[in-house]
Amino acid sequence: MINPNWTIILTNYALRAPSSTLWVKVLDYVQGPRTLRIQATGPWSYGGPATCGPDGDPALGFEHGNLHSNALRGCLLAKIGGSGGDTPGEAKIQAVGSDCVFDIPENVSGALFLTMNDHPKRFHLHSGRVIVTISDAPAPA
Repeated sequence: MINPNWTIILTNYALRAPSSTLWVKVLDYVQGPRTLRIQATGPWSYGGPATCGPDGDPALGFEHGNLHSNALRGCLLAKIGGSGGDTPGEAKIQAVGSDCVFDIPENVSGALFLTMNDHPKRFHLHSGRVIVTISDAPAPA
């Protein structure tokens, strides 16, 4: 088993559930090839008293109107590049949840954004925060 040599690049970041923009920029620039690990803990709310952790709420199932239809409502999502108000399409959105390791290809670079998976018209209902730690390692050769 290969254990990457993780370097913490952001620790204990309080990511507030976005309510007035789709995405929150957490790193100004990342460039592939790299391997990222994003870990998150804590509850946040996608509406009223409905809370969940960064893995999302399994009681709701999957919904096609959300930013990522194959991730649960409330799940922590990541994207690289673009802005706080756009979406690159779910093929370029990473469902992160509470712990995710993913590779950034050589030809991908830009700001790292995080958000809560939900329908864009529901973002004004969001509240709470999750605590995020981001580590990176050189991509495997």
